[in-house]
Amino acid sequence: MWHWHILLALNVFILKLSRTGAEFYLVDQEGQVILEEEQGLLLYDGGTVCDGKVFGPTEVYAICREMGFDSVEGWLEGLQWPSVQTKYPISLADVNCTGPYWSSCTVTALVDPHVSNCTHHKDVLITCKGSVISCPAGWFRSYRICRQCPLNTYKTSVGTQTEKSCLLCPGSSSAIPGSSSCSCPAGMFWNETDCLNCPDQSVSQSSASVCTQCPAGSEATPDRTACNCTAGMTWRWDSKTTGSCQPCSPGTYKNLLTKTCDVCPPGTTSMAGSEQCICRAGTYWTNKTCQICPIGTASPPGSIECQNCSHGTFTDKNSGNLSVKCACPWGKRWDWNIGEKTQGYCLFDSSFVTGALSSISVILSVICLVLVCSLVSVWRQLQGGGRLPVPRTNSGYGGFAFGNSDQETLL
Repeated sequence: MWHWHILLALNVFILKLSRTGAEFYLVDQEGQVILEEEQGLLLYDGGTVCDGKVFGPTEVYAICREMGFDSVEGWLEGLQWPSVQTKYPISLADVNCTGPYWSSCTVTALVDPHVSNCTHHKDVLITCKGSVISCPAGWFRSYRICRQCPLNTYKTSVGTQTEKSCLLCPGSSSAIPGSSSCSCPAGMFWNETDCLNCPDQSVSQSSASVCTQCPAGSEATPDRTACNCTAGMTWRWDSKTTGSCQPCSPGTYKNLLTKTCDVCPPGTTSMAGSEQCICRAGTYWTNKTCQICPIGTASPPGSIECQNCSHGTFTDKNSGNLSVKCACPWGKRWDWNIGEKTQGYCLFDSSFVTGALSSISVILSVICLVLVCSLVSVWRQLQGGGRLPVPRTNSGYGGFAFGNSDQETLL
């Protein structure tokens, strides 16, 4: 935070500033930044520093510590490297510190060099002891230690930068302390400086730096947070950057109207990778629930529609009198042809004909047996010389008589 103090001197303004995070650094004769123990030209925000009225050892020590060095080896003023010094403007007219630490210092910005009597002949050159520490990405240098960049800021580079190098995360992105990048919402990715939407047919989780392409046969959801897979399949993230379409678990389903695998309703089930739940016989699936077949129709288990029955229906008392199959004419039976399109038919019942023929055979066998037994009885009586009884009528014996009057045979 800058505090400005305006002083009027000979109709020329000199600005005094105090700041807790100043940007001092040293450059060598080629203008390269110095991080080791070596003499360098002192710069402040891109300009040289003038040896003003109060500049001295206390100020040099505080500046070396602020830049991350251990202490001071020495300092001087003058036009030592003309080709380098004259490339820079003069930024500060003076530095005044009440103690050997930067928080006690104030600087005076140069407005008119004629008033402050500052020229490049009064530029400050310093030799600091030790070397500047280098901090990892997400951390900044504060004196001789590294500190984390604050919440919702980031720093991508490794180096000696101060807190000023921690940049604020843009837009809806965020960052935890010590971050080297910002975290974008799902459906977006971080491109080193901003959050961008994932390209067409690609998706991402939150905090992604790349987007994942949706596999063939699927398409990205409108918010680009997942791929909308084919029926019976759902999108699952395998890691931060990879995902795939995987079958729904048993007992769940997914059709083209749902984004995820939903649990089947009570009383139903499903196999892995199903786009519908298996309903009981006499009911049918309606994308979300099982409905009872209307009167005059029937269905097998797992149907998505009911079939009209022209001869009535059979109900199952164990399943709440649901219509489980159609009735058929005599001699035929109902058969469900379960396939891609479930349909039933009345088929010729060979078992019924076989049963009927078997019953007829039994009856004929009994009749034949009775006749045989009767003939055997007659034959035995004839062999024994017996007389066959002839039923009487009101007019005498019935039947016909053959031979003498003592023998009569019933034909």
